[in-house]
Amino acid sequence: MKSFKGVIAALCCFAVFSGQSLAGTINHDLKISGEYELYYIYDDTSMIDEKDNEKSYLEHEFDLKFKLDIGENITMGGKMEYADSTLGDGDHAIGKDNDIEVETAYIKAKFAPVTFTGGKFSYAFPSVFDGSPILDDEGTGVDFDFGLVSVGMLRADDFGEKTEDKNDIYYIKGKFDSDSIKINPYIAYQTQGEEGEVDGYEGDDAAFNSFWIGTSFSLEAGSLNFLADLVYGSRSYSDKALETMDQSGLFLDAAVQMKMDLMTPTAFLIYSTGNDDDNKEHETIPVISPDYEPLNVFGDDDRQSGIDFMSGLAGIGLGVKKLSFMPKLSHDIILFYAVGTNDEKSGNYFTEKDSAMELDFNSVYMLMDNFKIHGKLAYSSIDLDEKVHGKVEDEAGLYCEFGMEFDF
Repeated sequence: MKSFKGVIAALCCFAVFSGQSLAGTINHDLKISGEYELYYIYDDTSMIDEKDNEKSYLEHEFDLKFKLDIGENITMGGKMEYADSTLGDGDHAIGKDNDIEVETAYIKAKFAPVTFTGGKFSYAFPSVFDGSPILDDEGTGVDFDFGLVSVGMLRADDFGEKTEDKNDIYYIKGKFDSDSIKINPYIAYQTQGEEGEVDGYEGDDAAFNSFWIGTSFSLEAGSLNFLADLVYGSRSYSDKALETMDQSGLFLDAAVQMKMDLMTPTAFLIYSTGNDDDNKEHETIPVISPDYEPLNVFGDDDRQSGIDFMSGLAGIGLGVKKLSFMPKLSHDIILFYAVGTNDEKSGNYFTEKDSAMELDFNSVYMLMDNFKIHGKLAYSSIDLDEKVHGKVEDEAGLYCEFGMEFDF
C-alpha cells in the first residue's frame, strides 16, 4: 500500500512540474490548484472522558488538485491530500501521520444529453444549510447526469461503517432551479454485504439495507433567503438477533436569513426524531458519513462533544453572520439552545429532560483574495437530568481554533 501511494505521489509531482510541457505537447489544458491549512485547536468540551477531556494540538493539511481537459467533452481530474498531521495530540506528544492519500481520481465525459462521471469522486446528498447530515464524502462509482435528473452508484468501505466490502449506495436526484427557487429531491438506497461487523456480530449477521427520501429547498425573496432540508431514513438488519438495532427517523433543518449592508441576521431550527421507551426499534435517522457542522462544537459527533444532531434533538439558533465594520474583516455570532427528543426511559444519552447550549464567535480576515486568517471561539454546556442519568457532572467547556488558509 505504501509503495502504491509512493507511485501516486510521484506521478502527481511529475504532472505538476511537467504540466505546461504536457499541455503544449498534446494540446490539452492542464490546471493545477490547491489549498494549505494550518491551525491550532484547544478543546475541553468532550464528554467522552470527564476527568481529562482537555485537548490542545496543531494540525495542517495540504491538498493538491489537477484537472486535465481533453478536447471539449472529456475531463480527467484528481485530488491528493497530505494527510492531516497532528502535533501534540493525546499527552502532548509529537505524533505525525505524514501520509499521502488520493482523495479523488475521476473522468468526466459530456455527451448530450448526459454527463458521465466515473472513478473516485466527491459526492453529497443535497443540502442547503451546512453540509449533508447523511452523506458528504468521497466514493468510487459512476454518475449519469441528465440535467434535471441524475442517477448513480457509489461503493466504499470507509463510509462510517465497519465494512470490508459491498457497502453500496444507489441514488437518484432531481434538480429544479429557477431564478429564486431551488428544489433538489432525492432517493437513496444502501446495502452492506456479508463482511461487516456491528457490535460484535460479523458476516451475514451484520448485513443491512438502508433507505432515504429527502429534499433540499431554498427561496430568495428580496433581501430574505429561506433554506430547508428534510429527509426520512430507515435501516433494517437481515439477522433477527439485530432487530432491536433497526432504525427509522426524520431529520429537518430550516433557516431564514436577511441580507443587510453590514450583517446578515439569521434564525434556524434543527430537529431529529428520538427513541421511544419500548426499545423495539431505534427512532433516530441512520447516517452514512455526514459532514454537518453548523456550530463549532455540537454537530455530527466527530468532535466527541456529546451532542449529535442526528440522534434525537430539537434546537433553535439565533445570530448574525458576516458582521463587518471594516474592509476584509467579518464576524459570525451564533447562540444555540437545544433539548433532547429521546424518551427518558429509552436509555439514550440526550433525552427530553436534558438540554444544551452553545455560543459561537467566529472571525475571518482576508489578507489577500486567496489568503485568510480565521479564529473560532465557542462556549458550550450540557445540562443532564439527575433523575434520568443519576448523579453526573454537567459539562461546560471552551473551544478555540486559530488558523490560516491559502488557496492557489
